[in-house]
Amino acid sequence: QFRSFDIKGEGGVFTPNKIIARVGDTVHVNFTAVDKDYDIVFPSYNMTQNAKKGQTKVLEFQAVSEGSFLYYCQACGGENGTATGHVVVANK
Repeated sequence: QFRSFDIKGEGGVFTPNKIIARVGDTVHVNFTAVDKDYDIVFPSYNMTQNAKKGQTKVLEFQAVSEGSFLYYCQACGGENGTATGHVVVANK
């Protein structure tokens, strides 16, 4: 199944900070940097995208295994910063 999400970087945080998909889903993310430049890193999927203030960038990946997978903004403090979230992948 195709699942589309909008993640915004604004005020030093990501909204939403949790997105939910199922194993086998194609996950499509529209990533928007609202108030400054942001990056978004999905280490479990080996993906990074940078967006300048006002830009929207697209990331797409296959949810292949069940679990909770961190995403974060490296420029905002990385894994321990304020701009973090999780992709929760549930079994079918």
